[in-house]
Amino acid sequence: MSWKVSSGAIIRAIAVKIEPGKDLLECLVNIVNKIEVKTGVIVSAVGSLEKGRLRNVKRFPASFPIRRTDRLYSSIDGPLEILSLSGNISQSENGKTIIHAHITVSYVKDREVIVLGGHLIEGNLTYVMVEIFILDLDIRMYRRLHPLRKAMELYFS
Repeated sequence: MSWKVSSGAIIRAIAVKIEPGKDLLECLVNIVNKIEVKTGVIVSAVGSLEKGRLRNVKRFPASFPIRRTDRLYSSIDGPLEILSLSGNISQSENGKTIIHAHITVSYVKDREVIVLGGHLIEGNLTYVMVEIFILDLDIRMYRRLHPLRKAMELYFS
């Protein structure tokens, strides 16, 4: 079978406000650890960033794993508007929180709006504020290293 499915219930909806000058990913990890979200989904986010940092795949390698040299890391100075943030929250087999999220931001250059997106990594610094909505889920899933692709992937139990 080329797909797997797991289902469960929504335990609670959570609203989060992050103050200016904080690393967005680091704050998210700290928040979900503090409020004990083991499995969840990031539904939406709005706000602004002083600085953005994104990761994208720039080329498919001849074989796995995808290495750092196969990726593009972009840094963008703000002001940036967060247009979307979505992803999931899970745990590794040893209980470490893993947030897999993608972010879309916009900025103005020469009176034009430019839109960029990519994988949320460290280095996204909040500006005025960021508001995030998370659903805490009752789904049994975790991340572990896939033996062929050598990437941390979701597994359901």
